[in-house]
Amino acid sequence: MASFTRRSALVGGLAAAAAAPTGAGADIPTDLRQHPGYRAWTAPSGATRLPLQARVQTSTGEMSLSELIGRRPAVVALWATWCAPCLLEKPPQASLSRRLARAGAATRVFALQAFDDFDVSFDDGCWMLNEMGAGGLPAARATPAAETAFRDVFGTSRDPRVRAVLPAVLLIGGDGLELGRSVGMMRGAEGRGDYWREETTFDFLSRLM
Repeated sequence: MASFTRRSALVGGLAAAAAAPTGAGADIPTDLRQHPGYRAWTAPSGATRLPLQARVQTSTGEMSLSELIGRRPAVVALWATWCAPCLLEKPPQASLSRRLARAGAATRVFALQAFDDFDVSFDDGCWMLNEMGAGGLPAARATPAAETAFRDVFGTSRDPRVRAVLPAVLLIGGDGLELGRSVGMMRGAEGRGDYWREETTFDFLSRLM
């Protein structure tokens, strides 16, 4: 009964870890740096410390974020069940992820649940992704130490009532270095909030190695 009550509440929401490689960011080829699909990202401006060794919870147990991603380009999209923009982005992210996989692209999209309400479990988050039609996204939940590490990357909210600024997304190269980051809903080439649906996004991510 408690589970049903919690899930009913979630339905209403729908309407350090050790640092990994340090560097100035991966060297993106000029043609990709100028690609329309890259314009929504903020390029690394200096030494970057990514929390790839931070521990995350998955359906098969706890592991490092690096183990979850593997040696491949990755979009790591942080989200929480209370974050309305995060929820809006999850279905198109899942659709994009499926399309990348079908095309044989190296890049994968990961949904990392973080900074969520304390009574919302990882299983609750996976249930919500399924309810939204985004169940195909590889999912994990950040441990408290991982959340601290991600605060160091993205900063904290100026509003003390908000646990973190979300959505927050990292673009990581196959070498484990940062290619870009974004805070807030991703804007497409024409400035609309439909980045994950745009053909230029698929083309850009499918070219990453």
